[in-house]
Amino acid sequence: MGENELVRIDTNILPKAQLIVVLLGLAFALLVAFVDQNSMGITLPTIGADLNCSNTISWAGTSSLIANTVFQVLYGRLSDIFGRKVVFLSAVGLLALGDLLCSFAKTGPQLYAFRGIAGVGTGGVSFSKYFSLMVLFVVHPTSGSFTSHPGMLDFKFEATS
Repeated sequence: MGENELVRIDTNILPKAQLIVVLLGLAFALLVAFVDQNSMGITLPTIGADLNCSNTISWAGTSSLIANTVFQVLYGRLSDIFGRKVVFLSAVGLLALGDLLCSFAKTGPQLYAFRGIAGVGTGGVSFSKYFSLMVLFVVHPTSGSFTSHPGMLDFKFEATS
């Protein structure tokens, strides 16, 4: 091989059918996370009236967003330790658990804590989207090229939120 020849290393390349399944799973989890975040703004006044905490109900959204922001950073290290698949599935599980617990909240502070748990899961789903797509689509750095599919998926879901 000459000096100017590019070398492409095709390790861990998924077949097209499996790649589509992975992308659909990521897209569905991301859709659920965005619906979870966006639906709170619509339902908070009603929930606040039902729980008699209308004055402090904005903490439900705040706790979710703070947990989302803080834990997005921590998921990077967790995925290095435990692997991307385990971290992603744990994040989806935390999101589902947090949303389930929110439905059983009897007081405002319970709701705020449970929204924080859901925010931790949402942060993991958001992180996993970026990290998994980067690993799936970015070609070896020596080839100098990569696909634009991650940006298309990112634009498709974030433009709707």
